[in-house]
Amino acid sequence: MRWLGTLLALALAAPAAQAADFSFEVEGSKLRVEVGEDPPVSRLAIHRWVERSSAMVVDYFGDFPVPELKVEIVTGGFGSLGWGQHFRGRRLEIHAGQRTRVDDIEDDWVMVHEMMHCAFPWLDRKHRWMREGLSTYLESVVRAEAGVISEEEVWARWLDRMDNGLPAKGDRGYDFSRSWGTTYWGGALY
Repeated sequence: MRWLGTLLALALAAPAAQAADFSFEVEGSKLRVEVGEDPPVSRLAIHRWVERSSAMVVDYFGDFPVPELKVEIVTGGFGSLGWGQHFRGRRLEIHAGQRTRVDDIEDDWVMVHEMMHCAFPWLDRKHRWMREGLSTYLESVVRAEAGVISEEEVWARWLDRMDNGLPAKGDRGYDFSRSWGTTYWGGALY
């Protein structure tokens, strides 16, 4: 019978061959996670990633910002851990390509960034710099407070990237800019 426990542990640690959906609660909020087919890492690793990220957000705010959230892990593609998107506090979409490894998700900032969006009001498109800037700035703070990165890493990242948010010649302000730097780092700088 001892082999049964070993077999179960191996099954949880191996990448799943099909969708791996699960739910859990964090401070009374329900998170429902849907994982695409053939995830690049195990179901257990994905569960720990989402749970760890949500715990960091709870530690910062005191509660999870919304009562219910659907987190979709979009699999496929040849890349590694990619980008994410937030949909008005109801749903997150995080892309994890076939080259994603456990080390990538343990060092990830994308999940926390997207979860942070849930705490802020939905603003008009022209104020996207404020939404993205808040999440860009606070994601580093949240991960540092959780001990995932050091304060030195936060400052080094900010010193390296904040100037991406400075206006270029001819800019008419954050509300009218569509550049990546102004949207994310301009909002963080503000």
